[in-house]
Amino acid sequence: MKKMKKLLALMCIAIAALIWLPGLKFPVEAGGIDYEEMVLVESGEDVTLSINLSKLNLPAGFEVGSCNWITDGGTVSADGLSYTLRNVTKSQFVYVSISDKNSRDGKFCEFYIYVNSSNITAKAVGNNTVIANSGEKVTLKVSASSNQGKLTYTWYKGQSYGGDVGQLGHKASYTCTAPVNKTKKLKTEDYHCVISDEMGNSSTVSFTVYVNSTAKESKLKTNKVYILTWDSQVEQAIKAVNKIYPSYTKNIEVIKYEVGGGSAEYYALVQQKLANNPEATFIVLMDSAKLDVLLSTGVFTDLDKLGLTDAYSQSYPYTRKAGTYKGKLVAMTPEATPGAFMFDPDIAQKVLGTSDPEKVQKMIGTADGYLSVAAKMKEAGYYMTSGASKYTMSGCEGILNNMIGDTSYSYEDNSKVFMLSEADKKTVEKIAKATRRNGYDTGSSMWSSAWVADMTSGKVFGWFSGTWGQYSITFDKPMAACQGPFAYNWGGTYYAIKSGRQDEAAVQFLKALCCDPSVMRSLGDLPNNTVAAQKVISKGKNPAAMKNNQNIYKVFDKMARSINGGSYKISKPKVSLTSNGIVKGSDGKYYYVKKGLIQSGRSGFIKVGKKTYYIKKGVVQNKKTGFVKNGKKYYYVKKGVCSTKNEFVKVGKKTYYLNKGAKNTKTGFVKVGKATYYVKKGLKTTQTAFIKNGRQEYYVKNGVWKKSYTGNVAYRNHVYYVKKGVKVKKVR
Repeated sequence: MKKMKKLLALMCIAIAALIWLPGLKFPVEAGGIDYEEMVLVESGEDVTLSINLSKLNLPAGFEVGSCNWITDGGTVSADGLSYTLRNVTKSQFVYVSISDKNSRDGKFCEFYIYVNSSNITAKAVGNNTVIANSGEKVTLKVSASSNQGKLTYTWYKGQSYGGDVGQLGHKASYTCTAPVNKTKKLKTEDYHCVISDEMGNSSTVSFTVYVNSTAKESKLKTNKVYILTWDSQVEQAIKAVNKIYPSYTKNIEVIKYEVGGGSAEYYALVQQKLANNPEATFIVLMDSAKLDVLLSTGVFTDLDKLGLTDAYSQSYPYTRKAGTYKGKLVAMTPEATPGAFMFDPDIAQKVLGTSDPEKVQKMIGTADGYLSVAAKMKEAGYYMTSGASKYTMSGCEGILNNMIGDTSYSYEDNSKVFMLSEADKKTVEKIAKATRRNGYDTGSSMWSSAWVADMTSGKVFGWFSGTWGQYSITFDKPMAACQGPFAYNWGGTYYAIKSGRQDEAAVQFLKALCCDPSVMRSLGDLPNNTVAAQKVISKGKNPAAMKNNQNIYKVFDKMARSINGGSYKISKPKVSLTSNGIVKGSDGKYYYVKKGLIQSGRSGFIKVGKKTYYIKKGVVQNKKTGFVKNGKKYYYVKKGVCSTKNEFVKVGKKTYYLNKGAKNTKTGFVKVGKATYYVKKGLKTTQTAFIKNGRQEYYVKNGVWKKSYTGNVAYRNHVYYVKKGVKVKKVR
């Protein structure tokens, strides 16, 4: 239903754009048209118009005599049922009158030539989904450009497929007032702006204003972790964690909204729930198409501060890139969803002379190679793909069009759905255009019954398929798979944390779900963990029948490593999931750990057991020996362990006195071990003398008070009698 509404919307927009063309004249009354057709083309392309006689309800015995084609350039006489317009750059009408050989019973046809609005780049400034309070003024704004003349902006209230009734304004922005909402639910108002250029091209930007309720809702508890989701997929995740770590799921409660995960409504409901419960802890599930929309709100926590980035180091690089917003990792996913090219090995053998996936990959691994194979398939009577790329009455559709945003019915941001590199985008664009132009695709729409029927027709060579393909694409024979001409992802669900009073519990759950191989390999598809993925690959259990039992997960793993995500070395996990205290990591370093989480936010002195450690960002500084300032004092550490004793330590050429591990500047007597020493400004002395302390003088030899000595002591040309280390009298 949603897709059909979008199709109707584009038809309305296209027709409206044509009606607005300056100087447009209709040579016949509308009632005189026997057959009409809309044709969508890209600017600068040639288009061949062909009359479908079966739609004209011709009388028996009718034989075409002549065709008069009427274009902007005037009348063109032609005998054929087709006519080619060259270098089409503007939307226009083309008419044709058809007469039989006796010049009787004429028929009249009309073609709407609509130039694809790709010449207009238009988008919302900010978000298409706006959350407002009752009575709040909201400014909606678009940014647009075109290479074909001045732009005209026309604002309407309502959804674009509802018809354009009543113009609101003609600027690039429009300010509306949110209505009062006393209900307990979100209230919505829709607006859209039609942007047109001088050539009749147009593009529509839609907005939805969600109005918060003024009714108070009951506050959520702060001793729980709430998971916000749109379907039941998280229940499997909770079961997987609970099986190994039952204590991690005790205080988790799921709140499920019965809306699409990629919908604006889900975004609005999540925002309202978070805003109304500032002290509660949330884990929010996010469709990859809405990742940046949700993360841009700035309410989600940097996962590095929660100690999760190190644990996530075994994830595929592109998933880390997808979950990063403004340089910070904010969302993570337990499953990788790379795509692949699934193909019919029998057709491959017949047309290409081989069904070996590696050999087929070499043939289709580039845009030119892929298109060369597509041409061979067409010549042999096969389609290269189904549901990949085509024109419809409403515009472009198909998976290739979605990948590059060259589609008229999708308003989602697909950049993090497919994770294409700039080079891959060019490859996709080249293949998509050539596929449409040369008819390499069946023309069946994805998810349609025709598309499903194509899977068992024996007429389609290959399919762009994700890891979910085994559930959505049903073949009647064992298939084969390779990477195809570009590396891509397809979909995925990410998890982010909104901090509250139960952050530790939320972190424990996500670490188990997204970082622990033992949990992740039980999730079903390709786990987003290279260690867990190898376990799945080694089992050799394919979710679908594959030619020669080809390991499909091995193909997906290879693709996941190739997807655009930057280069980084996949490291081993540093500490175990259940470790605590000072733990030696797999990289040889020692970490301060709580429940398997490296406390990367902690620096300073940490007491664990009977020892006190000096750490920086959770890492024990075991190469540090010397004084470290903590507060107003300097403490002595040896290989990262802080002294807590009264002792002497040598640093450089000096020996310092420590009082409970801290450097002391005392002058006088101090006890270290069983001996009493004389120190001067905190430094150990080696002098032999009588040292006055109070009213008495103490006998010190080599810096140590000789408290057990009784007898005579020669000092500065005199002899003194000493009793138990204290000077008594001068003897001579």
